[in-house]
Amino acid sequence: MKETPLQLQIYFELALSVGNGAELNAMLKQSISAYLRKLSCAAGMVLRCPSANDDDARYQPVLSIPKRIDRNPAIVYALEMLPNRCQDKEWKAFLCQLPLLVTAPNKMQIHIMELPHYGLLLLAKNGDPLPEHVTKSLQPINRKLADACHACIQNMKVEQLVDQLKHEVEERETAQVKLARSKEKYQGIFENIQDVYYEATIEGQVLEVSPSVVDS
Repeated sequence: MKETPLQLQIYFELALSVGNGAELNAMLKQSISAYLRKLSCAAGMVLRCPSANDDDARYQPVLSIPKRIDRNPAIVYALEMLPNRCQDKEWKAFLCQLPLLVTAPNKMQIHIMELPHYGLLLLAKNGDPLPEHVTKSLQPINRKLADACHACIQNMKVEQLVDQLKHEVEERETAQVKLARSKEKYQGIFENIQDVYYEATIEGQVLEVSPSVVDS
C-alpha cells in the first residue's frame, strides 16, 4: 500500500525524534514518547534481550511509559506470550514472526516489534491496531532505535572506564603526596637526630649517615 504524504511526514518526524542522546534512559524516554504521540498509542515498553554470556537469559524491561505499565492486564497478557529464554530455538522462531499483533482480553491491541540485536518494542493501542504496512514502515526507525541503544551502552562503558581511570590517578596522586610528606618528615628527623644514625647493606657497605656524625 502506498504511503500518504501525511504518513510519510509522521515517519519523518518520528525518525528525527528517535535515538537522540547519549544516556540510555533519557534517550528511550524521548523516543518512546515520540512513538506514542505520533502513532496515537496508549503505552510503550522496551525490553532488552541479554547476550548469550549473561546468566539470566530472560528478557529484561528497560523503560516503559507509563512507568507501571507492567501492571496493565493487556501488557501482562502480551508478556506472557514471550518465550522464557532469549537464546533458544523457540526465541529465534518467535523473532521470525515479528512484527506481531496481540489482541488482549480487554480488546487493547499490543504490537510487538523487534529492535534488531537489542530486544523488543511493545506498543499498546486502544481501538483499531496499526495497519500492517505501518508496522513494516517502522522497521528502519526501530533499527535506528536499536543502534542508539547500543551506542548508549557503549558510551556508558566508556564513561565507567574514564571514571575508573580518574579514580586510579587520584589514588596514585594521593599516595605520592603521602610519600612525599613521609619522606620530608623522615628527612627532618634524620637531619636533626642527636645520635649517629646510619644505614648499611648486609655486606657492610654504608649507604647513609646522619649529619650528627660530624659532631661526634
